[in-house]
Amino acid sequence: MESSAKRSASVLLPQSGHFGKHLPAPLLFRRIFRFLLARLPGPASSLPPAMRYMMLGTQAFMMCLSAFGIATGVGLLYLRKWARISILTWGGLSVFFGVIAFSSFF
Repeated sequence: MESSAKRSASVLLPQSGHFGKHLPAPLLFRRIFRFLLARLPGPASSLPPAMRYMMLGTQAFMMCLSAFGIATGVGLLYLRKWARISILTWGGLSVFFGVIAFSSFF
């Protein structure tokens, strides 16, 4: 006997919003290549080499987070247990850092 889990609208609607925030990932790849090929005008505005590598490292880290978010979204659509744990963990981290950022305003 084959049983398939039926996905309700309360499961599918939040997942579609989760995909929406990761759509700019291809634009991030394009930005990295433009950053690598960019020439800064004049010696007064040149970046130190260490700063250039830090910027590239930050962009690579953001791309990895974006790819993991897309994988989590696909896992949620397929009702995978690891994806549920992942989204709850990211939600908890978002709340934690959001509270820290909000408290810095007051």
